[in-house]
Amino acid sequence: MALALGTCLESSAVLRLPGPSTREIRTDNLNRMDLPPWGKFRDMVIENQDRYDNVEFQNDYASNLSVNFPHDPMNALIFNEGQIFVSPMLDRHLSDISNMSMKKPFADKYPEFRDVCRFDEA
Repeated sequence: MALALGTCLESSAVLRLPGPSTREIRTDNLNRMDLPPWGKFRDMVIENQDRYDNVEFQNDYASNLSVNFPHDPMNALIFNEGQIFVSPMLDRHLSDISNMSMKKPFADKYPEFRDVCRFDEA
């Protein structure tokens, strides 16, 4: 995702996702636990840090999150004078949380997240 690339963002949807839940604010947790776009998903991770606060879960999450961008990947970013920006097309796409899902390997390994995010069927 754009932030992982160390990019410059002007008004990206990444910054407009829903804010932290009350549980996130009241419970000590690592910042990376605030990254998933689904609030109830974040709550589950924070409530169960003993199970999910590890490299394996972080790798499973990062490698299986899909933003399902249906357009040419070259339309996702704008490269300008050595800087990388999220394109307006990707910005609009990211602003709709229903476009995001977790791939099947994550769903198979962590079925307990079924009710708090969208799983890909195949």
